[in-house]
Amino acid sequence: MILCTLIRRFRINGALVELSHLAELPPLPPAGWTVDFSDTSGAAKAAWGRLTLRTFSPGIHPPQIAIYFDTEAPEKLAPAREAGWKEMEGTR
Repeated sequence: MILCTLIRRFRINGALVELSHLAELPPLPPAGWTVDFSDTSGAAKAAWGRLTLRTFSPGIHPPQIAIYFDTEAPEKLAPAREAGWKEMEGTR
């Protein structure tokens, strides 16, 4: 399992709103794959990913893999928040 930060994007009145959630994924989804979040917020299509490399140091580190999803319909924002997705810093 690979620990990733999942990032969902919504356009609300022209502004970008991004919500994030931590998840363990067996494989990393390629662009175009639909990921079902297994919660009340539904599913989204993977758009791209980002891997951040770091120098090795012992200890526990935050996830270094982020998976971004295609922009979703505005009406999916509230169910995502209700399912525990959190707004990312610096968006809106």
